[in-house]
Amino acid sequence: TAAPTLFIIASEDRWVGSEACISYSETLRRVGHPVDTRLYKGAGHGFDYPGHYSTYLPFGINWSDCQYIVNDFGIVEAQTGEYIKWTKYGNYLEECTSNGVYLKSDTIAKKAAVRDVLQFLSMSGFVDEFENASKANAMRK
Repeated sequence: TAAPTLFIIASEDRWVGSEACISYSETLRRVGHPVDTRLYKGAGHGFDYPGHYSTYLPFGINWSDCQYIVNDFGIVEAQTGEYIKWTKYGNYLEECTSNGVYLKSDTIAKKAAVRDVLQFLSMSGFVDEFENASKANAMRK
């Protein structure tokens, strides 16, 4: 069995592309993996940055229109289910990517994500291991 997986997804993430992440998490769930997906509406890439941070990176690559899955047999275009030949992968990426991404902190989304991660770890039985490791690290300092 696969380990439980938590997807933390910012709805306005244009760097990674929230649609691809949602699609991938749904695919994993359909084939029986334990998946929990959390979508933070209005949040963008880097929403967990500390303080108030916002910047535009004109040369950052926007992957939000790339909808593919890599499996044992190659690359599959998620919407059509068609395989993309490795020799055509570069052409596919040129067509689906563009330049320009925003990074912006979001304290509300960050607080919600921290709460959700701790809840997920607790429900998955990992919180004790996390707390013990944190205490051990604190004692070393």
